Amino acid sequence: MTTRENAAEAADIARDRAAKRAHDRRLRGDNRPRYSRQHQQRISNRTVAIVIGAIAVLALVLLIVSCVSSSAADQAAQQQAEEQQAQQTEQQQSQSTSSTDTSVSYQDVSFSIQQQEDGTYGVVANDGTSSDTLVFTVSGTPVTLIMYNSVIIVPENLSDGTWDVIAYTLGGDSDATRVVDSSGNAVTGTGTLTEATLDGSVVHVTDSDGNTTDVSLE
Repeated sequence: MTTRENAAEAADIARDRAAKRAHDRRLRGDNRPRYSRQHQQRISNRTVAIVIGAIAVLALVLLIVSCVSSSAADQAAQQQAEEQQAQQTEQQQSQSTSSTDTSVSYQDVSFSIQQQEDGTYGVVANDGTSSDTLVFTVSGTPVTLIMYNSVIIVPENLSDGTWDVIAYTLGGDSDATRVVDSSGNAVTGTGTLTEATLDGSVVHVTDSDGNTTDVSLE
């Protein structure tokens, strides 16, 4: 029983009991403070998701750049191959129409037939920056000048009433030689050549009697 004498002590006891009950409610069961920890976990999960998404986007961008670069390189290589093929085709069809006033070209160098001081004929080269340079001479009178790939072809009439076909490979170490057939024999004929035309890898030579001989270059 609370009396005037013990009223202060009873108030202190009541306050202590109220404080204990409040403490128990805060630390037990559903009353425990969980909001702060759960909120931090959600923030952490969100950060991880953002980082993973950024990495995925970066990987996709790198993949796209790699594919574009590879495609551009392939296109450049294909274009270069096509240009080389076109250049080779052009060289195969390069042919002069006269033995004296027309030239053929190979890698920016012009080749033509010129008569030398001793009366013989030779093929000379000119790169446009210097004077003519003698490449090789022939024994007879050239009919025309043909460029097949990197090989210079010169059909010629000889002084003994026969004809042959001379070939010279540019950049090679060998001298100009006669074109041979599949048996290794030099391709020659009697009479006087009046015309020679390139058709693919074959030179058609025609003499003054209208006879045509096919000279294979391969």
